[in-house]
Amino acid sequence: MTSLFACGKAADHTFRFGGEIDRTTIRRSLPVADNGLVFFSPPTVGTDFQSFLEGSPFFGEAGGGVGTHDYRIPAFAWFAQDDYRATKSLTLNLGFRNEFLGAPYDEDCRIGNTDPTLANSTGQPFVYPRCVNNYHLPGLTGTEQRSALSNNYATVWEPRIGLAYDVLGHHTTSIRAGYGIYSVREDLGAVDNLSFSAPFFPIAVNFLPGGGSLANLFQPNPATGFPGIPPLGVLSPAFVPKASFFTGFPATCTLGNGAAGVSSECGPGFTGNVSSLISLQVPLHWVAGTTQQWNLTIQRELGRNWFAELGYVGTKGTHLRSTYDPAEATLATPQHPVTIPGVNCNGTTGAGAQCVITDSTAENAPARSPFLGIAPANFEAFAPNSDSTYHSLQATLGHRYSHGLYWQSAYTFSKEIDDVSNATVSFDTRFNDQNIAADSRGLGDFDRRHRFVTSAVYQLPFFSHAKGFTGKALGGWEVSGVAILQSGLPFTPIDSAGGSAYAFSSPNLATPTFAPGFNCKNAPTSGGVGSRLAHWINPLAYQPDAVLPLASGAPGDATGLGDASRNCVIGPPQKNVDFTAGKIFQITERQSLRFRVEFFNLFNHPSFANPSAVDVESQSSFTQITSVVGTPRLIQFSLKYLF
Repeated sequence: MTSLFACGKAADHTFRFGGEIDRTTIRRSLPVADNGLVFFSPPTVGTDFQSFLEGSPFFGEAGGGVGTHDYRIPAFAWFAQDDYRATKSLTLNLGFRNEFLGAPYDEDCRIGNTDPTLANSTGQPFVYPRCVNNYHLPGLTGTEQRSALSNNYATVWEPRIGLAYDVLGHHTTSIRAGYGIYSVREDLGAVDNLSFSAPFFPIAVNFLPGGGSLANLFQPNPATGFPGIPPLGVLSPAFVPKASFFTGFPATCTLGNGAAGVSSECGPGFTGNVSSLISLQVPLHWVAGTTQQWNLTIQRELGRNWFAELGYVGTKGTHLRSTYDPAEATLATPQHPVTIPGVNCNGTTGAGAQCVITDSTAENAPARSPFLGIAPANFEAFAPNSDSTYHSLQATLGHRYSHGLYWQSAYTFSKEIDDVSNATVSFDTRFNDQNIAADSRGLGDFDRRHRFVTSAVYQLPFFSHAKGFTGKALGGWEVSGVAILQSGLPFTPIDSAGGSAYAFSSPNLATPTFAPGFNCKNAPTSGGVGSRLAHWINPLAYQPDAVLPLASGAPGDATGLGDASRNCVIGPPQKNVDFTAGKIFQITERQSLRFRVEFFNLFNHPSFANPSAVDVESQSSFTQITSVVGTPRLIQFSLKYLF
């Protein structure tokens, strides 16, 4: 990293300007699931072990290929700032920064991307940087820039302004305010996932492989066309994406509920191999996230070393990353059918051919994908399409250190709202309809409406002037403490069986359905924390999401989505008090002993965690609280020799 700075002063102005060149190099090895992951039957008594003995897994996952990378993340910036003393009582800070944030790329050229808009026209949505042409692998063609995106840099304009004003010039009341825009640099999460693009490091998933399949779970299977997982270090031409086009439905099938399915209720057929590959996407236009931060604070001296502060602080995040599934299956009903042009449902073609789908089943979800050929359950996008807002009122009352006492109390009243509260790239982070951000919008995972913190340090005056043994043993003691009272964190009940008609690429993204008469306000149980531990929410408040009926009136095998909001239920409040007492025993001028006794959770008050069981399908333990945060009372003694 190289930085350049300069400064100068003219009258009441202090100027600073400079630049920055930042180049990050990271070498990584990502052999994910190279040893394979095998799961046997669901955890019912005796079934797991029996399936293991029979060599009959019900789910397996494995990866192979070339998993080593040499990442580069370039960035440039320049800035200018003027600290301007406008009057004796008013100082302005005026600044500007311009960031050029580079998209991560792989010097070894082992990444790919997905442009889902190509699926319906070409059947092959995978795109690659032009450097992949050096592999001379038939069918592997690169058209994009080195980052597998259409632009290598995102430009961020970042103005900043601040002021400090001494009201009436008496040095007892001041007003401070500021506003700025700050960029959010991308981590390696997204580019790591692009490294799993076929053919570089394909990950295969086998569902319901059947009895006796353990020995050859990930070996080539001519019956299904599965080419087998390539060994580590081998770039297999068998996983070069080949266009997938819809070839129709079988005449009949058996649905997941055991009922007979007909034609478009069944699993569709596709050519090529794209429909069986995991597709991961970063939008081709590279955009950097930003946060806007602003504050307004009034500070007042109250005399006798007391002071007070009252402020408003706000933050807005824009273009924050979410992980979601834009290829989720579209619901099909007789009133709103899904139509596939050019091919009849039986696979024949001709003038005016089309396949009209009027039912939503778990089996026909790939045919209802908006990007035909991309399996909804195999697609994830890491996109800068989420926002957040934070507003808070902050008040502080304190006493500066004098006469042996320091004391300060602070109270914050705040609210944070977002679409997504974390930047994970392992699973989807949106709830319910993946293409509607409002369906996932709610209180942030870390929102605490009220938070009160008070702390104090007091040098005990007792025996402070005593002589001899009494003064050394009983004088000079210091005590301190911190007390925290805060609201609980929000959480989201889910329906693990909900939303199956959409074929989400991650589990547990569907919220349940409110029972008649219930909503976010009256769903929680009432009473003290202790009386609510068995059920923090009324078990009757939610019900599983409905199974979608078929057009024939027969029961279907796929569920829709619920109407419950994300994070609309607040967990238990928390409180804690820590206390410390200590003294320094002076032995000689240069030698001393420091003794401390610390009480963590002084009153041994339990602070309960949010419910661990939030799945409406598990009614017996639904929203049951079984754990605490923090520790029980802990007393710690320490003695340190200083010389």
